[in-house]
Amino acid sequence: MKARLKKAMLIGELTIIIVVVLAVILVIFVADLKAGVEGMDRDICKKSVSIQAAVMNAPYGTGIVQTKCKTYNVNFYDDRVEINGKRQSVVDTRLGQSGQVVKKFNGLTNDIVNEVAAEELRFCWYQYLEGKKFIFDRHDWVAILSTSQKRLCILCDEISFDPNVAQSEFTGFYDYTKTHEMNDRSYTYYSYYAEGSTICTDYSPTPINCWESYFADQITKNYPSMTPQNTPTFEKGKKYAVVFIMRGLKSAKIDILSESDVDFFSYILPTDELKNQCDSLRRGSAS
Repeated sequence: MKARLKKAMLIGELTIIIVVVLAVILVIFVADLKAGVEGMDRDICKKSVSIQAAVMNAPYGTGIVQTKCKTYNVNFYDDRVEINGKRQSVVDTRLGQSGQVVKKFNGLTNDIVNEVAAEELRFCWYQYLEGKKFIFDRHDWVAILSTSQKRLCILCDEISFDPNVAQSEFTGFYDYTKTHEMNDRSYTYYSYYAEGSTICTDYSPTPINCWESYFADQITKNYPSMTPQNTPTFEKGKKYAVVFIMRGLKSAKIDILSESDVDFFSYILPTDELKNQCDSLRRGSAS
């Protein structure tokens, strides 16, 4: 009887694995077909991350899925914006009463920089499921025995400025996200990345705004000069990173861990600050 039960359980587990593998193959196949379609890369990334989240707790599920996500290069010039070498459409608020959508402009402005950066932050948070699901298995015993909560960072974008840009710095990003609604949405960027329902049970009692609590605890507490109001201040001589951060542990293999020590966070930080905010850093593909 026990042998039959064990055999049935094994068959069930193998069936789950086969279904998962077929799903992954299908996603990869579709991704290859649509790789050249503008905007599809973001959805392909999200779908592969969703599958990884779904199979993480399945028998032998860890490691089956390889996410199809990119790290994008965002380059600002005084007359254009390029992402991975492709010129982007932006709103130039200097043209007309409501601004005009253009691909070429005369001088880079705060609004243009903030618009592009806010969209990239939005996509980063979107691709990694808005902090609503566990997506990585952290069963590292060294991390488990550590007295601090390890932070895994995923690099969504690298932002840089051409040295010939006339303006030396670009400000107001945080305020921009609080006052501007996302494209095709009736709520602001800030509402999306900071005020939504996310996994954030490390702060007790759970705060209304976990994003602000995380920023205060992990960034401003250690570096008082860095606040949401002045971070980031884009300087043309520096590079910046759009990152998704998982702080804490979640494992499908180790039962002693609780889910109460995990937080998710996403924002734009100076690249040289990542060494202080990330215990490990993952890049996406460059193609």
